[in-house]
This record gives sequence, structure tokens and C-alpha cells, in this order.
Amino acid sequence: MTRIDIGVFESTVGELLATVSAMTIATHGPNGPWAADVFFARSDWSLGFLSSPYSRHCLDIEADPQCAVTVHAEPRSWQAIQGLQLSGTARQVTGTDPQAEILAAYFDKFPFARELVSPSDPASARPSTATPFVFEPTRIRLIDNSLGFGARYAVDVQDGALVGDPFPDTP
Repeated sequence: MTRIDIGVFESTVGELLATVSAMTIATHGPNGPWAADVFFARSDWSLGFLSSPYSRHCLDIEADPQCAVTVHAEPRSWQAIQGLQLSGTARQVTGTDPQAEILAAYFDKFPFARELVSPSDPASARPSTATPFVFEPTRIRLIDNSLGFGARYAVDVQDGALVGDPFPDTP
């Protein structure tokens, strides 16, 4: 398998995170495994998203923060398949949270979402139903078929930073 350096890995992963709008978050809770698609934005290697705290995936996150995420562009051929598989933890973001800046990145990417967090009519008694969450990866795995069928490279993430060089990753 072709080796790639950390610069190529960062660039490829960064491009996917910048250009793809939705991720699938997979959780596990009292009712078993679950997957949900949500819009996301990146801040460093963390991914922020808005969701209802009463949705199944958010209730699962509250019960067990360990989860997984996939991000991929729509390919036109098998050679063009390129995506990410991430493992880590997710949690709700509060105003005093160090990850609170992730909302700024989210609103830059999705300006319409401001209305989901604060009602458009200030006199409205309707409470906001969208709550910010952050997914913090512990491993990022890049799948890139342009480098060969099933080419997979992974990098661990510690304290928000990539650790080491990308290594060929097998299941």
C-alpha cells in the first residue's frame, strides 16, 4: 500500500471536512445501535453539530459518549471513493465550554442555523430546540480509493492534535 505523509493526510481530511455538509453519527444506547445524519462544522479536529437534546442519538450520547462518525463526498466511481471514519466521544456544549467557539464555525458554514438556536421572533415564547454538541475524535481513518482499492490510513488524535504519521490501517 502506498504510504502518505502527514501533510497529505491533513490536506485530504481537511478538504473533506470543509466541503462536505453532513456527517453520520453512530451511537449506542438502551435501545441498541443508532445512526443519524447531521450537518457539521469543523474547529481544529473537533466537529460541531446542532441537534435536539431529545433525539435518540443525543439521548444515547448522554448515556454513553463513545460514538463513531463517517464523512464522505458522493463518489461517481469506486476509484473516487474517499471518506472518513472517526471514533471518539461526543457531548453537549455549554456557554462556558472551551469548545463554545465551535458554534461560530457552524454558523459560518450554515448561517440559516442561527434561527434554530434563537427564535427569529424575539417576542416568541417558543423555546429553542437546537442544542450544540461537539464530537472529539480519538482516531481519524481516511479511506481513499484513488490511492488503490481499499487504501486506508489512520492517525490518532490526542488533546485535539494529530499524533504521529498516518499508518496503513486494517480492520
